[in-house]
Amino acid sequence: MDIWIRNEVGYIDGYSLEEQPDLLKITVKKEPIDFFNWYWNGETLKRDVKNAPQPEPAPPTDIEVLQEENKELKGQISELMDAVLFISENIGGAN
Repeated sequence: MDIWIRNEVGYIDGYSLEEQPDLLKITVKKEPIDFFNWYWNGETLKRDVKNAPQPEPAPPTDIEVLQEENKELKGQISELMDAVLFISENIGGAN
């Protein structure tokens, strides 16, 4: 099977099954569907899962952001309630 890739040393970031005049044609035994695990060393294309770049961590979802904000607000409310209770006990004891 022939595929076309950019002739750049490193992990490939894609390939084409159709001829591309600006890409390098190479013959492979099987289609590299998990192409981010395939390394082109300038001569051969090898699968290398251990050294594949790790994907960027996903940004937090809206729910995760809201849960974190909710946790912070609950902490602030608790601190305010403690302060109100402290003040009311001290003012009440002054009479």
